[in-house]
Amino acid sequence: MRALSEISRAVARYATAFLIWLFSLLVLIPIAHEVPVGVPLHALIALMAFIAVALQTYDATKAMARVLNLMEWASKFQKFIVAELVLAVDAVLLIPLLWAASPVLGGISLMLALTCFAVVVLLNMDAIIEYALTSILRKKT
Repeated sequence: MRALSEISRAVARYATAFLIWLFSLLVLIPIAHEVPVGVPLHALIALMAFIAVALQTYDATKAMARVLNLMEWASKFQKFIVAELVLAVDAVLLIPLLWAASPVLGGISLMLALTCFAVVVLLNMDAIIEYALTSILRKKT
């Protein structure tokens, strides 16, 4: 029951982050591009939206980490899939906002996200190989 409450908390946080992300990319940042001021207003708006989305995704990621700890019945491969999905959702929500603020920040964060994906895959390589081998052996029998 505790896992369900953590999952619902994570889904609510991700939904909130998605709405902030969508509104900022489709409404706030394009409007900020059109406002003639002396400072790059779109970058400031993008960074404010990034902070708001980052706070929501941080809470959601913490909730999903608690879910992973509660998943005693799950195999290592299933936990790996959940961890990769959390990383992917976080990257999809955060990288475009950094990219809108500064392409350099967006590029660096994209490289860091890809590095994190690779590290998680390498740390779980035994579970991936085990899953692949059992799948192959099931097909042969």
